[in-house]
Amino acid sequence: HAILAARYEIDRPFAVINADDFYGTNAYQKAANFLTTEHSNSTKARYALVGYQIVNTLSDHGAVNRGICQIENGLLKGVEEVVEIARKDDSQIEGRGLDGNACLVDENVVVSMNLWAFPVSFLTELMDHFIKFLAERGTESKSECYIPTVVDDLVNGGIADCYVLETSSSWFGVTYPEDKPHVVQSIAVLIQNGDYPTPLA
Repeated sequence: HAILAARYEIDRPFAVINADDFYGTNAYQKAANFLTTEHSNSTKARYALVGYQIVNTLSDHGAVNRGICQIENGLLKGVEEVVEIARKDDSQIEGRGLDGNACLVDENVVVSMNLWAFPVSFLTELMDHFIKFLAERGTESKSECYIPTVVDDLVNGGIADCYVLETSSSWFGVTYPEDKPHVVQSIAVLIQNGDYPTPLA
């Protein structure tokens, strides 16, 4: 809905992020390079998801949920939701599938943190999907129209390809109150290194 609310202001390829997450310079560079590269010879729409190594997205203060990317030849084939992901005492990363079964997670596996790159044509596809969503689930108070669901439908329908752009950036956000000092310190280091101005605004 946030994307559609801005549809009359968007007239060129664009990126989508979570406003309360920190993605890192390399991640934005990956998205920007994709958005500014011509893809005129493609018969399908070309989308991109900037993917992170899961080890760069964990919290030291509790478990997290992540969408693990299923990738084939650089293309996104699906996203598997794994919940309650945390590093155990033996340093292994463990989570739980939606079936409730525990599973080990490789620290280099790529996950989605909701940083997307789309052409303007995605707005039309999204509106069509949203209208259908409202007709089917619009009366449910807790229903949500998820971007990955829309992308998955368009990829499976042969309308688009979604490229996974792997980034070396570390992601961080305040999943738990205890995460805040780490976030504040990390941003202070980036300012000190000259990556960001001070003040930020």
